[in-house]
Amino acid sequence: MKKQITIAKAEDWLTIPRVNEAYEKMMSIFDEELGITDVNEYYFEENMDTKKFRAKIKAKNKLDSRTTLIFDIVIFTDGPLKETDEGLYGKVILKVNAKLEINFPYDKNLSKPLKKIFSFMWWTFSYRKQFEYWREVSEDKLNSFISEIRKYFNLEPPVGKIKKLHYKPIL
Repeated sequence: MKKQITIAKAEDWLTIPRVNEAYEKMMSIFDEELGITDVNEYYFEENMDTKKFRAKIKAKNKLDSRTTLIFDIVIFTDGPLKETDEGLYGKVILKVNAKLEINFPYDKNLSKPLKKIFSFMWWTFSYRKQFEYWREVSEDKLNSFISEIRKYFNLEPPVGKIKKLHYKPIL
C-alpha cells in the first residue's frame, strides 16, 4: 500500500534576464546539486509568438527502501517578455510541492482491519522517527533548490521560509 503526503510547498516569483535559461538551469540543479536523477517532464507548452512557456516536471529520489521524495514542479512565464542583449527578460513563477511517498509493509492476504492495525503499529513503533528525518531532508532539499535558482540569477536568497504543512497521521 502506497500513500503520498505533501510535506512542504514553495512558490517563488523571479524577475530575471535569460528566462530561456531558467528551465535548463532548473533541470541541471536536480542532478548536480541535489543528486536527483529521475526527472521527468510530463507537460511542456511554448508559444513562439508571445515567447511564453509552461512546464510541469516530476522529480523522484528514492530515500530508502520504503520512502521516495517527489517534487512536483510547475514553472511558467507571467506577463510579456522583453528582448534584451542578454536574452529574454521577464517574470517566471515557480511552484514546487515536496511529497513523501511511503510504502506500507503488510501481507496482501490480511483482512482490512488487520492491515490497519498492522500499519498503525508499524507507523507508531517503527517508522515515525524515520519519517520526521525524511521530512526534514525534504524541506532542506526544497530550500536548496529554490536558493540555487535564485543564486544562479544573482537574486537575493528567499526571504521567508517554505510553507510547512501540518499533517495528520496517514493511516
